[in-house]
Amino acid sequence: MKKLAAVTALMFAAITGLATQETQAANTNCGNIYANAGINSAMREYGGIQIPDKVCKLLKDNKLALDFTGDVSVIQGVSVGWSSLRVMDRNTGYHSTYSMSQTYVDKKLVSMNRAQELVYFSIEDLVKDFDFRRAVKEVGEMRSGKFGG
Repeated sequence: MKKLAAVTALMFAAITGLATQETQAANTNCGNIYANAGINSAMREYGGIQIPDKVCKLLKDNKLALDFTGDVSVIQGVSVGWSSLRVMDRNTGYHSTYSMSQTYVDKKLVSMNRAQELVYFSIEDLVKDFDFRRAVKEVGEMRSGKFGG
């Protein structure tokens, strides 16, 4: 239980503290991606991330971007890598309320290098499982004032 509380505290601190440090993501095939330092580091280390062409087109056509946040750590003998994904409008600041997060832990290989690898795996899984159309629709509704109504 203490480990779960520590992981939760780390994730909260990373979301609130690092989310403001976004930059254009490194090594991607799609220019509409922003990420914090933890995600950018993993993308550089493992050769980038491939976003499906249809997703890149959807983002470009709607003038939107992907927004990744994540981090790595070793906590109480456990490697941790986590990431979250949502869609954003860089001009208005609107973010989809629909988001996904993925966390991987490893108790056997405990190192920052392993945590870096885990965060990269979490990014890959988010891209594979994320409902891009749903998130794009939400931001479009926010822009038009029809969201939630």
